[in-house]
Amino acid sequence: MFLHVYQSLNDGAAQWVTTDIFRSDADGRIVEHWDVIEEYHEPAPGSPDQVLGAFEPRDLDQTERNKAIVRRFLVDAMQNHDAGALDRRVAEGVVRHDPVIGQGRDAWARYLREHDVIYDFVFKVVGSGDHVAAYSQVLIDGTAYALFDLFRLEDGRIVEHWDNKEVVPPRAELANSGKF
Repeated sequence: MFLHVYQSLNDGAAQWVTTDIFRSDADGRIVEHWDVIEEYHEPAPGSPDQVLGAFEPRDLDQTERNKAIVRRFLVDAMQNHDAGALDRRVAEGVVRHDPVIGQGRDAWARYLREHDVIYDFVFKVVGSGDHVAAYSQVLIDGTAYALFDLFRLEDGRIVEHWDNKEVVPPRAELANSGKF
């Protein structure tokens, strides 16, 4: 199961975007859990919210195809730095739910050119219909992050994108086996 939620704690004193993947056993009991928690930022006027969007999965028969498209995109564009993969897999007017990068494919491409972004490894890809989530370790300007990408696809192209990232703590600070 995948969750992407907004949390407001202590009457709004702390606001977070949290993404989670839960794996359950045959009896429905949770046996593994991965999460990322990032500070929530109020969107600028006219900009998309970090969490809100169309979340009713459609095209359920396209789940495996869409997961394969996202995997290929992450390998080609984000691991192998094939700039053409962004053009092939991402709609020009992609809606980006990120307060930093901006809207559209060109803003995404510019961010990737201006920052050293390396998808070290893609750990999990899950999906339902037109929605696909990927959990990866990503290096951004030399800092390691646990990062969730959530994509919505139409006709084989990414048309909407959310992300949520958290710095991977040093191994000595981990209370369990880590983020992955």
